[in-house]
Amino acid sequence: MVLHYVPIVRHGFNEIQVFEDFDDSLLGNVSPNQVMPVIEIIDEDDFNHLDSYREFERDLMIDLPRYLVPRNNKHQDDVDTIVSNYSSVADFYRQNVDNDDVPVVSGDAEPPIDYSQLTSLYNQLENDYDRLAIRIFVGLRQFDHQQEQQIRDLVSQLRDDDLVLIDLVDTAGFDSDAYRNAETIVGLLDSQETYILNAFKYDESNHNYGPVAAKELDISGFGDFVINQRFPQEMNFRPPTQYIRMFNTDTMELENFGGDGYDNAYNQMRNSNGLDPDHCEYCRQADSDPNWGPNFWKRVRMGHYISEVLDETLDRMESQTSPNLDSHGYDEIN
Repeated sequence: MVLHYVPIVRHGFNEIQVFEDFDDSLLGNVSPNQVMPVIEIIDEDDFNHLDSYREFERDLMIDLPRYLVPRNNKHQDDVDTIVSNYSSVADFYRQNVDNDDVPVVSGDAEPPIDYSQLTSLYNQLENDYDRLAIRIFVGLRQFDHQQEQQIRDLVSQLRDDDLVLIDLVDTAGFDSDAYRNAETIVGLLDSQETYILNAFKYDESNHNYGPVAAKELDISGFGDFVINQRFPQEMNFRPPTQYIRMFNTDTMELENFGGDGYDNAYNQMRNSNGLDPDHCEYCRQADSDPNWGPNFWKRVRMGHYISEVLDETLDRMESQTSPNLDSHGYDEIN
């Protein structure tokens, strides 16, 4: 099985810069068709910039992230405005997404989740598109009988070419029922490409369970927000401590380096062996001048992470056993 990475992206200056950078020289050991972006539309102008995310050979998946509306975040009002501009979600897709891309069938993520909403939207769109992606939000509590039946009803209608995205909304490690819920969904599926998204525990360890979870579930790969937040807040002030965050594929953890200014944070990272200037183009840029501002370090963080996933993580997923890939994550799952 060829493994894939699914970055979830909201269009912005830094995001477009990173994706335009990923020509053949930055793809590492993988081919362009092993990267399958999901673009969350948070402004209707985003449709004018989709070509910048087509550096990879797979179709783009396009999502209207309605789940952002009920919960406080900086995109809440913008997405709500888009939703209100159309008579239905199906109408939004029909007017904006052609058959060259893949609409994402998604819904609310607040518990208790009603999965019948996905079946309804799927039925409205299946005759308009050759392929759909179904984004199934999964919470920390085990599915109840009604939810499991709703998922059974949904997956029984899927076509072989449809995609399934199992998205963990509030990951608190796999000592919860989140992984069991993912197992339930995978057990109901037939031959559809399936991915686990956002199996990332943001706490003291900042552990990424995505690779080992995908391997244990025997599915097509994993994805995430490229070390960005699902529910970002407005920042109207400069925090006293500046942080640089870098992913370490050996430990599957996100490492934080802080200081009074990015130059001090950078020095802490170098002193802790948290940066290898020869790792990727982004690390080389960071090493050449550490005094760049937050936009630069966001691009380094994203670009370094994608480079790490493409050049090392996907290869390790294919060549190593689960305990060798991620002993901590494997122990929690089992």
